[in-house]
Amino acid sequence: MDTVDAEHGRLVYELSCLHCHEDERYSFFRLDRSKLTYRHLAKHFPRYTEYSVYQVGRYGTSPVPGSKPYMPNYTLEKMSHQQMEDLRAYIEMEAGVR
Repeated sequence: MDTVDAEHGRLVYELSCLHCHEDERYSFFRLDRSKLTYRHLAKHFPRYTEYSVYQVGRYGTSPVPGSKPYMPNYTLEKMSHQQMEDLRAYIEMEAGVR
């Protein structure tokens, strides 16, 4: 794996994550560019929870009953390990943990 690139991670966050999650466009899980959001994501990144970008990004989520939005899974064909690590580097940098 190459060295992580937080700038590339920023592009992944802005063009992929925010595309659906900003202002709850297609999701009830709202993301933005606030320090609080970055800290929440950074805290859960290494955990096996419904808020872990690793977990939800790779395996997605099912729709909530009565709601159409869901999180699709980002397989290696859609998002490489490098892109995932770049995303993590960007989130941790913005959260102030890197």
